[in-house]
Amino acid sequence: MLTAHEVMKPGITNVEVNRRVRETIGKHGLTGYHGVLGHTIGVTAFDAPLIGELAATGEKEFELKPGMTFSVEPTITVPGVPGGGGVRIEDCVLITETGNEVLSKAPYCDKLLGKGGCICCAD
Repeated sequence: MLTAHEVMKPGITNVEVNRRVRETIGKHGLTGYHGVLGHTIGVTAFDAPLIGELAATGEKEFELKPGMTFSVEPTITVPGVPGGGGVRIEDCVLITETGNEVLSKAPYCDKLLGKGGCICCAD
């Protein structure tokens, strides 16, 4: 998720966001989401334009522009968990003139980010 926060800005394409997030997931030895990484916020569950694998989403390459707002939700799957397993963290991100603003205000759990304990975990 933090990679998406870093890379999402005007002029960057949906293809580049998808590539960078997948690279980060892969560096940690994890498998990633399949298909949609993010979508604009509108009236349906997955409003276009979409960020993700172009073949899976049916989307075309486009540039992010100021005013676009996305729900960004990479899914990390854990291999070998019977019935499947993993995590999906979702943020709402507004593309601004100079970068982006993360509209979601809930903090991440430091323990889940590999940074030690935190107040939300019973350590």
